[in-house]
Amino acid sequence: MRFNLTIAAKLAIAYGLFLAPIAYLGYQMVADKEANIGFAQKEIVGVDYIAEVRAVQDAVVRGAVMAGLAEPIKANEAARGGDLKTGPASDALLKALAGTDRPAAAQAGADLISKAADGSNLTLDPDLDSFYTQDALTVKVPTAVAGVAGLAAAVASTSRQVGASLGVAIAGAIVSASLGADTIAGAGFPAATHAVWWIVLGSGLAVGVLGWLANTRRAQTSARLTAGMMETAV
Repeated sequence: MRFNLTIAAKLAIAYGLFLAPIAYLGYQMVADKEANIGFAQKEIVGVDYIAEVRAVQDAVVRGAVMAGLAEPIKANEAARGGDLKTGPASDALLKALAGTDRPAAAQAGADLISKAADGSNLTLDPDLDSFYTQDALTVKVPTAVAGVAGLAAAVASTSRQVGASLGVAIAGAIVSASLGADTIAGAGFPAATHAVWWIVLGSGLAVGVLGWLANTRRAQTSARLTAGMMETAV
């Protein structure tokens, strides 16, 4: 079957056949760019989300009141968490902030940061150099910060135990020296403990004086200056 087409029709068909692949390639390019833009926008949301959680985790480690840190997490989750699927991890952090276990709260913050990185495509970075950078910032550093919180708690607990042990040992040595070898403990023990009680009283007064000195205007100014220098150094 033959079609009697005019020259104009034949040229239109030829142009159409030439332009079809170009149009298809153009469509594919635009679709690919839109996908990349969407990918990058989700990464930006993840970065903003993680920045808020990092601030809370840092505050936990620095000794801030944990109950007051729940509102920023709730606001952050409401503003950015819907697309990141961080709900369960956010709830775990809020539960930890409601308690008194700082290492657990710091670790919950690290877990939430890792979850946000997964949900925002940050962990899918195809560039190897930037992948290691984001891995350090979203996994290694938050985990290290949580470890510092655990270490601080362990040091504090160990210090209390060592202090109690030293106190018992020193008090026992003083009482034993006061009793003497030929003194019956049952009769002279109350009088022998008087020196220990004077030491406890003097230590309490010294702690009170140091506490007062640490809260003077000059001490607080020095603490702020030192904190500023440490943050600048970090």
